[in-house]
Amino acid sequence: MHKEKVQLVWFKRDLRVEDHVPLVEACRRGKVLCCYIFEPSLLNSVEWSSAHRTFLTESLMQLNEALKMKASSKR
Repeated sequence: MHKEKVQLVWFKRDLRVEDHVPLVEACRRGKVLCCYIFEPSLLNSVEWSSAHRTFLTESLMQLNEALKMKASSKR
């Protein structure tokens, strides 16, 4: 059985879709799996607040929509 290779793109701090070099390179190579990991060091930081959480959540939702649009335009 032939297993299709999947490229993993980890969105860490840069949540842009345009001009995101790792995303562009991964897309050139085939199927892509995008992920974001909530870092405990960030979440447990004394500077972290509910406003940060709200902003990050909204940003991730926008990223998800942008990725869906990008994927649908490739078909």
